[in-house]
Amino acid sequence: MPSARIRAAVLAALVVPAVLALTAAPASAHNELLSSNPADGATLTALPPAIELKFGESTDPRFVKLAATGPDGKSLAAGAPQVSGATIRQPLTAGASGKYTVAFRVVSKDGHPVQGKITFIATLSAPTASPSASASAAPASAENADEETRTVAATEDSGRGWAFYAIVGAVLLGLIGFTVVAARSRSAKPEND
Repeated sequence: MPSARIRAAVLAALVVPAVLALTAAPASAHNELLSSNPADGATLTALPPAIELKFGESTDPRFVKLAATGPDGKSLAAGAPQVSGATIRQPLTAGASGKYTVAFRVVSKDGHPVQGKITFIATLSAPTASPSASASAAPASAENADEETRTVAATEDSGRGWAFYAIVGAVLLGLIGFTVVAARSRSAKPEND
């Protein structure tokens, strides 16, 4: 029959990782984009006067970065983003038909940066330009839009995998502790000849 020490070591090896996993879960929660107006991937017949992003928690205006670019690659932001609690509103200037990209970066209450982007397409009624002029401008404008988007929403996923490694490490430490306790209890038993 297992001794009390071995039972305690097994219990500790099971309980410690579980407790660490449960306490790590709230710390890994970061702010996230809940919705946007217009919605990501939407097709519009008119450009809205502003973009609205709604997050899961309030954001600090000092740490909000937002870039709204039109199909020509130019910024359409009309002034600074307006922050009200968990909502960020970015007024827009007039634009042309095409794909729009809104890249954002905010900081969670825990200090973790959260970033991403939404895109939408506007099919606006506008005077037609000559085909050769619009064809030559398209590649350069796409490059400009992509560069501004990368500037604001560069991928930064460094903090997301730490919880997995913490849990694995805790399980390994628990198993090592169990092995040490079991080995000590075996060596402490008197030998019967």
